[in-house]
Amino acid sequence: MYINRMFEERRVDVMHNLIKSHPLGAITVHGSNGITADHIPLLLDTEAGPYGTLTAHVARTNRFYEGVPSDQQVLVVFKGADAYVSPTWLANRKTHGRVQPSWAYAVVHAYCTMSVINGRQWMEEHLEKSVDFFEQDMAEPWSLSEPPAEFVNQLYNHLTGIELKINSLVGKWQLMQQRLPNDRLSIANGMREQNLPQSHQVADLIEQTINS
Repeated sequence: MYINRMFEERRVDVMHNLIKSHPLGAITVHGSNGITADHIPLLLDTEAGPYGTLTAHVARTNRFYEGVPSDQQVLVVFKGADAYVSPTWLANRKTHGRVQPSWAYAVVHAYCTMSVINGRQWMEEHLEKSVDFFEQDMAEPWSLSEPPAEFVNQLYNHLTGIELKINSLVGKWQLMQQRLPNDRLSIANGMREQNLPQSHQVADLIEQTINS
């Protein structure tokens, strides 16, 4: 991914936070079925390796990993909040008029080495961590101890584990950094006037670039 240095995000902790906040990653591989992308929720272990390790589970019928060499780089794309940028929010619209629409967004590309795992112990530990993570904000969190034991056993038998060791991370925060602070503030304010949660999230990110 080509990145203008102005939009490059290098802080690993910031990229980790985006992954944890937007865990549905697009895993892109080149295997037996050609180039494919599967959208899979991923759990990030920030302590496993210098850039962290991603884990997931898929149905055993989902064999997207078939034919992918063990040493092949696998790309996982995580998309954070994004929003349209309207020229109506820029003061120059009414002065010289040389303004145009744009888009603001934050994304992380994780370049990984993938392993396929079928061990029962690994799967039990992974599912416990996954359920704990995704249920943590629920009023009455669900747990694997609730369903009947035979149901859980069948569940384990129908799943395959995926482990992705992150070799490098590339972040692109396209947040209007090329514009003057006053323009960025106007864009953020315009986004806040919209009844769109994602626009409000992007406004927060834009304001962070002004204050950093």
